[in-house]
Amino acid sequence: MPALSQSLTFQFEGQTATSITFPNTATNALIYYGDKVRGDGFYGNSDGFHTVQVSLNEFAGRITVQGTLSSEPSNSDWSGVQLGVNDNYSVLGLNNLTVDTTGLIRFATAQSSYIEYLTPTSSITTFNFVGNYVWIRAVVSNWSAGTVHSIQLNR
Repeated sequence: MPALSQSLTFQFEGQTATSITFPNTATNALIYYGDKVRGDGFYGNSDGFHTVQVSLNEFAGRITVQGTLSSEPSNSDWSGVQLGVNDNYSVLGLNNLTVDTTGLIRFATAQSSYIEYLTPTSSITTFNFVGNYVWIRAVVSNWSAGTVHSIQLNR
């Protein structure tokens, strides 16, 4: 992604990391909440267009991108954003759940508030979403294997 992209980061024992590996010896947590980063709404932009690139190595688990309209968010202010998949699923009009050969679950409208890999998968995938979110973060959960190399955000 261009130099204007920003890495979504995670905190472990006071250290900031852009890459996390399972199992992480710094913590026993199976849910990792990323640090908040500024979204389009923070800057007063009106188009709300965001792109997220997720880079994985043998990852099995769920990744959720969350946004909030609150300028000082608490845990209850966050909600999952609808991630649009850049592929032909939406063009085909599939109306039920599909699982591809990599174990990636895709939902009815090719949009979901999370992506889930049932089997270890290595990929670099891009998702788009629209919303005038003030803050954005990533959440990694249901994690059973692999590495999240990076989650990049461009707005």
